[in-house]
Amino acid sequence: MKYICLTIPLFIFLITGCSSTYTTKDFPSKEKFISSFNEMARNEDLTVKFIDGSSMPINDGYIIGDTLYSTCIIDNIFSQTPMHDIKKTNYNGWDHKFGTILLNNGKEIDAKDIYVINDTMYYTVIKKDYMQNPVGALERIKTVSYRNPWLGIPPAFLISTAATVVAGLIIKSVNNDNIQNRRTDVGNSFPAYLLLGPIIGLGAGVINGYTYIYQFNP
Repeated sequence: MKYICLTIPLFIFLITGCSSTYTTKDFPSKEKFISSFNEMARNEDLTVKFIDGSSMPINDGYIIGDTLYSTCIIDNIFSQTPMHDIKKTNYNGWDHKFGTILLNNGKEIDAKDIYVINDTMYYTVIKKDYMQNPVGALERIKTVSYRNPWLGIPPAFLISTAATVVAGLIIKSVNNDNIQNRRTDVGNSFPAYLLLGPIIGLGAGVINGYTYIYQFNP
């Protein structure tokens, strides 16, 4: 029965990977399907699998028409603006290296490497362009997936707890049958596994995560 104890961690890792697959049939129209995908894929690391069996990672996917694009970030435009033309600056982080500059005319500029000398703000413009990196036509793409590590924790915790209790009850039952022979070493480990199982499940949940799969072609 010790083999049961040794295989519990491996078993938990194998069964705790969860996913949801979406196709156009799950939405009222193809447009709704694409809208849902664009909302999910923006600013995320994605894996694209093609019909020919190849795959590639992309970042910040977006569908326009019948083509999937990945974001091209152009960040080599150095610029400067007088302070009196700037309404406010919203910084992303304590070091003030990234932020959004709001001008008095209402224009917003995403920038990095921001610094001020005298009455002038200097920065490098970050421009996101979704049209520069075409990944492929939708007819060539089988699936696009995104893994969220944190959403894998709840189902992994529940599965690992249930698996641990079932395995523990089996071990305890066998131990009771052998109690006259003083073979109680495995059975006494049952309470420890009640704690160890959920802990392993939490780790497995983060590693396996929860995967969202958008299927474009069978």
